[in-house]
Amino acid sequence: MESRVGDAAVAALAGLRAAIDAVHEVALSCLDLDEVEALTVGVLGESERLTAAASTAVAECDRRGLARRRGSFGSTTAHLATFTRGPTAAIAPARTSGRWLTDYPLLAAAWAGGDITHAHLTELRRADNPRIHQLLIRDQHLHIDAARTLQFTDWLRHLAYWLLHADPDGSLTPHRQHRYGITLRTRPNGDITLTGTLDPLTGEALLTMLERETTTLRHTEHDNFAPTHQSSTRQLHAIALLRLTKRGFQRPDGGWPAPLINIVMSEPVAEDLISRMTNGDTHNPHQLPLHYTDIDKRCETIRGTPLDPRTTWPALITGRLRRQIINAKNQTINLGRDTRLFTPTQKQALLVTARGQCSTTACDSPFAWLEADHTTPWTKGGQTNLEDGDIKCKPCNLNKSDN
Repeated sequence: MESRVGDAAVAALAGLRAAIDAVHEVALSCLDLDEVEALTVGVLGESERLTAAASTAVAECDRRGLARRRGSFGSTTAHLATFTRGPTAAIAPARTSGRWLTDYPLLAAAWAGGDITHAHLTELRRADNPRIHQLLIRDQHLHIDAARTLQFTDWLRHLAYWLLHADPDGSLTPHRQHRYGITLRTRPNGDITLTGTLDPLTGEALLTMLERETTTLRHTEHDNFAPTHQSSTRQLHAIALLRLTKRGFQRPDGGWPAPLINIVMSEPVAEDLISRMTNGDTHNPHQLPLHYTDIDKRCETIRGTPLDPRTTWPALITGRLRRQIINAKNQTINLGRDTRLFTPTQKQALLVTARGQCSTTACDSPFAWLEADHTTPWTKGGQTNLEDGDIKCKPCNLNKSDN
């Protein structure tokens, strides 16, 4: 019996390979547009069915402990990747889908039959949670019927309405509320990655503002630049978001409560930058005069994020310069003008020295928490001057005071 089943599997694979070879051998250039369209739609549909078969097979291998039984120390996906010569990450989604479909036989059959796509399953899997799991099992047929008649965008709305009935308290759960917010991460090269999730009302408000601002930007570009130099929607969204944020940060009188950008650049770096830009030599092959530990080769934000000097050129020619002299011990010894100590200007001087970090070892508190502090407490005879100044986050400062 096992032999006949094995022979059937081998025959099925042979037939599949033959069918795929036949498709590849079709000379598309010899077909008219209607024929190419029909072939394309057919291949896309069958590829979904093939993906469904792969997911079922990978999940079955995982269920039977394929890697363990073959003496492999890796996972099932890693074991299979050795045969496909592809990355494990390419097989993992198939295993995830196949295992999730164990509870949803109707969805599995619909995917295998080409009635739904992997995109439908991905959205359903994201919506699944312990509160609605049984309801999702019960209503599989509703989502399949909707997928047969609706375009994907409309089907997503169908799913959203179903969730409002199936999980009416979902919007109030701590888990969902905890997801709302925005995260900003600074990469080693200085790029800022922005990710987040907004509630529907806040998200709708942001979309409306971004769309209007983006439309204005696109019209401006169209009127002033050639069509071949138009920015992408992604780029325009980023510019629009910055413009909206900047306007909100501005005071009613047109001023700013704090500089939007503080750049720390040594004089030799500034001279090299000016030479490159004024000579039109922006792609100079010579190495940029930058080094993390060399005071004369610093170019970074006040938070300590390294910058390519060429990206700072607009700020250099439009911003205000402030001199700050630092000695070999990385201590600020002169600010170029008299001023009261521990004012915002003095705090910025200390921030430059501390490179935007709390001076407590291994402390990674956010930049917004940092404040100017006395190295020797005032109550113990410390002097309010830069020599006795330090940067600490508020929690570390309070902890230091308590001790």
